[in-house]
Amino acid sequence: MVEFAGPGLRHVPVDGRLTLCNTPLEIGAKSAIVTPDEVTADYLKARIDRVVPLIASDADAQFAHEAAYDLGEIVPQIALPPTPDNVQPIPPRPERRSIMRSSVPARPAC
Repeated sequence: MVEFAGPGLRHVPVDGRLTLCNTPLEIGAKSAIVTPDEVTADYLKARIDRVVPLIASDADAQFAHEAAYDLGEIVPQIALPPTPDNVQPIPPRPERRSIMRSSVPARPAC
């Protein structure tokens, strides 16, 4: 069981959380969850008409292993075939440049 928690998750939308929870299964975890928060509650409110209790680990829960990561230090990666551990860093996107040139006349509106 893997549980993701912490302040960095408040900026991760539900589709990103689903992807995050899928990843540990590829390394043998039986399941994974994200600690529910306001993003979770808002997602559910938009889809169902009843209140669903948000279940989280007990405040005094003890875990076999805890790891903390500085999300600002993690480099985005992409997995390549043939296995999920075959990853390559994704290079930063170059700054967008305008393709408009002042020497190109504007087209009249039709």
